[in-house]
Amino acid sequence: MRIPSGVTDQVIYFVAVDSTDFTTRETGLSSFTVYRSRNGGAAAAFTTPTVTEVDATNMPGVYKLLLDEDMTIDSGDDAQEYVVHITHAGMAPVTRVFELWRREVTAGGTLTVAAGVGQASVQSIVANAITATAIASNAITSAKIAASAIGASQIASDAITAAKIAADAIGASELATDAVNEIVAAVWAAATRTLSANTNLNDLSAAGVRAAVGLAAADLDTQLAAILTDTGTTLDGKLDAIAAYIDTEVAAILALLDDPRAEPGQGAPPVNPDLATKIDYLYKAWRNKKEQTASEHRLFADDGSTIDQKATVSDDGSTTTVGEMATGA
Repeated sequence: MRIPSGVTDQVIYFVAVDSTDFTTRETGLSSFTVYRSRNGGAAAAFTTPTVTEVDATNMPGVYKLLLDEDMTIDSGDDAQEYVVHITHAGMAPVTRVFELWRREVTAGGTLTVAAGVGQASVQSIVANAITATAIASNAITSAKIAASAIGASQIASDAITAAKIAADAIGASELATDAVNEIVAAVWAAATRTLSANTNLNDLSAAGVRAAVGLAAADLDTQLAAILTDTGTTLDGKLDAIAAYIDTEVAAILALLDDPRAEPGQGAPPVNPDLATKIDYLYKAWRNKKEQTASEHRLFADDGSTIDQKATVSDDGSTTTVGEMATGA
C-alpha cells in the first residue's frame, strides 16, 4: 500500500481475532493502543488513535485506523516505510506496513526547470507564494517577456477590476516619470481633444463654465438668474422643502395602505365615498354574516347580531328586485 506524503485522511484496515484461538473474530472493540515507526524511527504512540469498526454484522472483526499522525516524509527522500502496531486486550496484536511516497511536486517542495527542458504547467499556487520579497531583483523585465505574451486574449474577462487592485496600488510613485509624460503627451496631442492644455478648467465661475461648454454669455447667465429668482436664491432650501413634502405624502400613503382600518358601522352607505371606504364596504359585504328572506337582505356587523345595513327584496315571479342598501337600524 502506498500513501502520498502529507495526506492525513487515509485509512488502513485490519482484522481483530481472538488472542487465544487466533481465529474467532472480535467485534465491538474500542480504545485501541497504536504505536508507529517511520523510516527506522523509535516507536511512538499515536496521541489520539481513531479506530472504527466497519460493520459488525456484515464484516465482523474488520476495523479501520485513520492515518493522521507523522505522515510527512523527510526532506530529500522520495519514499519511506511506515509501520503501525495495534493492540487491544481482547484481540491478538496486529502489525501493518505501508509506504509513504513523495509526489513529483508537494507543498513546500522546490520545482526546478532547467533551461531548454520545457514548460512547467502549474494548476494552482499557494496563497502568498508570490510576493515582492519572493521575486529576485530584475527577475521580471521586458526582455524576459516574449512579444505579445500578455495581450487581451491572454487575460480572462474581469481578471483585472477595481476590486482586485489595492488602494493606492497605482499612484505617482508607482509610475515612472517617462510613463506619466507619455500619457500626458498623448492626451494633449489628440487631434479631436476639446480642452486646451491646463486652461479651461482653471476658472469655474459662471463665465468660466460658459466658456468651457461654448454657451453665449446671455444664455447661461440668464438661465442661472432665472433659477435663482424662481427658487428665492436658495436652491438648497427649496430642495429641502420639496423633500420634506414628499416624505409627508409618502408617509400618509403608507399609513393608508399599512394601518388597520375599522369596518364601516351601522348606517346607509354614502353615495360618493373615497376609494378606501368603498373597499371597506366591499370587504365587509364579502366577510360578514348575511341573511336573505323573501322580502329583505341583511348585512350584519362583526358581532353577528347587529344589522348594520339592509335592502328590500321583491320578486313578481319573473324579476327579482334588490333595493338600495339602507341603514339597518
